[in-house]
Amino acid sequence: MFGIGVPEACGISGSDWRRGMAAKFSLIHRVREVNANLSTVSEYTIEFAKLFVERWDCSKEYVDPRL
Repeated sequence: MFGIGVPEACGISGSDWRRGMAAKFSLIHRVREVNANLSTVSEYTIEFAKLFVERWDCSKEYVDPRL
């Protein structure tokens, strides 16, 4: 999403950005599923979800702005 590995003074295309945003929202949905039922996932997955929430807003309002 941020163009990691893109040479200095270059940018990413709009389609690259959209794919990055789609991946971000997929991860947000997964983190919300994990946090809703911690007993069904591994400790590694729980730790990933905790770290993800520290960096990204995973609130329902952010994911679905129609609320």
